[in-house]
Amino acid sequence: MKKLSCILGLVLGLVLAAQPLWAQTRVGLRGGVNLARWHWSDDTDIEKDWIKDLPGLYIVAPVEIEASNHLAVQIEPAFIRKGVRLNYEESDETSVFKIDARTKLDYLSLDMLLKGKFGSDILQFYAVGGPGVAYATKGKITAEMTTGNGTITTEEESMDIDFEEANISRFDFGVLFGAGIEVPLGAGHFLLDARYNLGLQTLDTDDSVNSQEKIYNRGVMFSAGFMIPIGK
Repeated sequence: MKKLSCILGLVLGLVLAAQPLWAQTRVGLRGGVNLARWHWSDDTDIEKDWIKDLPGLYIVAPVEIEASNHLAVQIEPAFIRKGVRLNYEESDETSVFKIDARTKLDYLSLDMLLKGKFGSDILQFYAVGGPGVAYATKGKITAEMTTGNGTITTEEESMDIDFEEANISRFDFGVLFGAGIEVPLGAGHFLLDARYNLGLQTLDTDDSVNSQEKIYNRGVMFSAGFMIPIGK
């Protein structure tokens, strides 16, 4: 909670300090996919080849405050699905055993990024980086198990996550890095964007002696959208 308060305070301070620049502000909307996965600490029993990307919805409403032609502050409230897919399969000529389990966590996030821009009026490139905080509004686990020894049987189950009971933190904190391109289109700019989310806060809230495992949200995000200027 202390991290969240500090970051939100910093965002508010930057917005207030940028009041004279509102004539150089742009707003937009982007949508795309987050290829999410969890990163486990080395003392986990999870095999690395079981861990797969979990595609999830990613929607952002960026607000960009320009400081110059080449530098801006970009504040991004967003909805993003994070989580992980675990896939294990063992089979031979006569039998099969397969489990496909997906943990889906839906977050509301706020990212505060510095944006560097370069290029021409026809094609512009940019790079972004900065911290982000997120709060999980809900979560769900779905699992599909396939077994068979001659006859194949598939069973499916799903359950909502109780964050306190499952020892999963609702809060997440990390650093984002990314790049993209913009091209003029009508009254604004069309853009393509790619990001990497480096989670820095462990999701495991179990502080018992027997629990040394640390789990972090990681993910690669791809999106497309539109930015338009306001205040001019």
